[in-house]
Amino acid sequence: MASIKRSVTQIYQDANSAYNEGRWQNAIDGWYQVLATGKAKQPEAFHFNCASAYTNMQKFDKAIEEYNTCIKLSPGHQQALLRRSAILHKTHKFEEALSGYNQLLELGMHSQNIFVQKLNVLNILDRFENTMEIVESALKLAKDEGTGPISENLSFNAEVAFALCKLKNVDTAYAEELLPYAKFLERMNNNACVNLAMDAVAEVQWCYVSPTCENSRPVDNMNIHTKNCTQGSDKRLRDMDPKELLRLAERHKLDAGVLARRAIR
Repeated sequence: MASIKRSVTQIYQDANSAYNEGRWQNAIDGWYQVLATGKAKQPEAFHFNCASAYTNMQKFDKAIEEYNTCIKLSPGHQQALLRRSAILHKTHKFEEALSGYNQLLELGMHSQNIFVQKLNVLNILDRFENTMEIVESALKLAKDEGTGPISENLSFNAEVAFALCKLKNVDTAYAEELLPYAKFLERMNNNACVNLAMDAVAEVQWCYVSPTCENSRPVDNMNIHTKNCTQGSDKRLRDMDPKELLRLAERHKLDAGVLARRAIR
């Protein structure tokens, strides 16, 4: 028995080493060898690890299968639910992603990121009324649980502002604060790239383009196309100096502060 135990332990350690070295398939094979022995004390953890490896390999269907198995074995596994929802979101399976975010909120995982991602899905699905319905609860939960001032989260504000653009009139004090964001999104034209994210320094900027533009990508459920900008060949906000940004803001009646924030953040 001792020899078998050492063998299983060695397989497990080798699989972990393979993962750390980026040999994802070798790691998966090793973890499954351990599972096949029936000696894995927490099999859900092995399936979680396999899902992570498949995600790194961009094999998202396989990753979802592994996360599903992990969640079946451990229904309250928040990290598995979160990562599965993120993959569903990324692969444009929006209804399933929304269901996952709702599960996480029901489990008490009230992080700012969960609210932001749920708002984004609701906006993609054109459920703008639903977007506004959860704003007040998100603000209250963030305040009550001390997770930080979500009203200062730029991505959260951008999603709410986008919904405001579509709904036009919303009777809420918080909405009044977001009018500059709403006006920005409503007026922003297609001649400059903006950051992919508003709440972090972004390495990638993107822009709206014509469907005939080279390297354009359609956005599901929306009749628009986007592309990632290329430094040197595309006109990017982050490449403009302050005077250029101010002239752009004046020319297109944009809020200069929001425009600057989109350029440098």
